[in-house]
Amino acid sequence: TVIMDGNFKAEHMHDQTPCDQVFLIDGRGYMVVRDRYHEYLKNTNHSMEMAVNQANMNHHKLKDTGIGECACAHHGCFILHALVNFQKEENPHRQVNIDYALVNALQHNMNGVQWVLTFYDINCQYMKNLYKRIRDSTYL
Repeated sequence: TVIMDGNFKAEHMHDQTPCDQVFLIDGRGYMVVRDRYHEYLKNTNHSMEMAVNQANMNHHKLKDTGIGECACAHHGCFILHALVNFQKEENPHRQVNIDYALVNALQHNMNGVQWVLTFYDINCQYMKNLYKRIRDSTYL
């Protein structure tokens, strides 16, 4: 059983000197691999981009507007490689960030598991097109 949720208080400002930014354990802890994640986001369908950009006008100084994570419902611990940054407001029609986190979570320690139950505060809307989003993506 996997719990998914986002935290929109974990904001991250743009770096003033990005060349000084050092990623100590990129993709070896709870965060996903940075370059692969950004490549996925760059190549995802942007049909909602205009509405999302409008919603984010107040966040122009922020690099990330929050984080999203998958956790084990039984143990309560975060799942490795399943924590992602949100660059845009959470939107029920644009769940690309959580899609990436969920797919990464389901690749960790899942041998023999055939069914997964998910909990998400917007699960009814989120699950409507999940299979299609995963099927149609070359990155998931």
